[in-house]
Amino acid sequence: MWYVTGQSPEQDELHGPSYPFSLRAGLLMSLSLFLVGAAVDLAVCPGLLVWALLR
Repeated sequence: MWYVTGQSPEQDELHGPSYPFSLRAGLLMSLSLFLVGAAVDLAVCPGLLVWALLR
């Protein structure tokens, strides 16, 4: 475990050894959820999305 100091005591953080892996996993998870959501939106209402993008 390591301690990361911030600009003020409220910003100090304590990180464990799995922190870099959980950060990557969270990024991959959020990116995949975003892409799935975008695909669903394009399948459900493609005309509205194209209209909104071109507007």
